Amino acid sequence: MKKYTLLLFLSVAFTGLTTAQTHLEFSHYKAYNKVEFDYTILTPENYDKNKAYPALFAFSSGDQGREAIEWAAKHMWGVEKSQDWLIILPTIPEQSWHTHPSHHALEAFLDQIKKDYNIKDKTFHLAGFGEGSRAAITYANMSNAYFSSLTVANPNPWSRWEDRDLKRWTQRNKHIPVRILVGEKDKTGLEVAQRVEHILGGGGISLDLVVLEGEGEHLNGLQGGRFLAEVEHTAGL
Repeated sequence: MKKYTLLLFLSVAFTGLTTAQTHLEFSHYKAYNKVEFDYTILTPENYDKNKAYPALFAFSSGDQGREAIEWAAKHMWGVEKSQDWLIILPTIPEQSWHTHPSHHALEAFLDQIKKDYNIKDKTFHLAGFGEGSRAAITYANMSNAYFSSLTVANPNPWSRWEDRDLKRWTQRNKHIPVRILVGEKDKTGLEVAQRVEHILGGGGISLDLVVLEGEGEHLNGLQGGRFLAEVEHTAGL
């Protein structure tokens, strides 16, 4: 069933990340195929390694380097202390995310994360903001066995997809609910989103198209933890 939602934002002040997370610590991952990237994982304040947490893998906007990740952690995922998620934020590898070596490296990385952390249902939720939406859309399709929901705040990467490609999506990814966030004033993005909604929603994908009232392309209203609330809607949490 196709769905359409119109939201009016109110600015909400959040307390931000816990003190331990205001200065991010990055780890380095090197895959078997020599693809390398840095990453950080945001955890709840009272993180318990024996408890299973929902896990979000999020591609950031901008150049997806360390500074972009730090900005995203503070502004996009700045959640209250009670938030009960693991949020995995990777930098972009030298090869970019859009190569087969990077694709295989990402899957190996996710397998390692599942060994190191207690991931709820052994699956990841996927999100992309700005430029990161392209990678999120790509991996939801290419690595669909790893992901159980997709939330994108920028539908424009789908403009490169032909109708037949979107129809193939409906055959491959029926288990992945999709939530598309687009600004009311982003006319190009809205046209793309409505086309995707028509084909994916009409093909049996659970899809929400959320049009943000008064917003343009940059979706500033998603800052302060609001994007995570949208992810929770997609994930059914």
